[in-house]
Amino acid sequence: MPTDRISEVEAGEALELVQQTTAVCYGEAVRKGRFVRLVTSNVVWPPRVVEADSGEAVDGVSLEAGDDGDHIQVCLYGFVKMATGGVFDAGDKVKSDNEGLPVKCLAANDALSGGKAYMHSTVAGDEIVVLVAPDVHGLGS
Repeated sequence: MPTDRISEVEAGEALELVQQTTAVCYGEAVRKGRFVRLVTSNVVWPPRVVEADSGEAVDGVSLEAGDDGDHIQVCLYGFVKMATGGVFDAGDKVKSDNEGLPVKCLAANDALSGGKAYMHSTVAGDEIVVLVAPDVHGLGS
């Protein structure tokens, strides 16, 4: 049974927000508290985002839900409460699963990291604190 480790804060809310931006949901709905990525063909401001899948680099976490075309706030760096997609320890790097939820990031997936878990997750669905800190090192050609 999933555990809510910080019941006074709702999943998808920032505990300590260092940097955020406004983004536009592009082509699909974005759920609150999910890893998001930039649309690679982005040429507009504010940037367009979609929920990140397991094989995609993470650019932030949605702080609001939105439908296609809606403006939402995205945490680029900070502590956010998130529901988890799997089991991992505090201190593990995390990346997105196919639902935009944090799962353990293995060495082979290091460039896909969206941050670091600050609490352990014993089962998918646990609600924990993640330091949102997308890995921008070594990306590109």
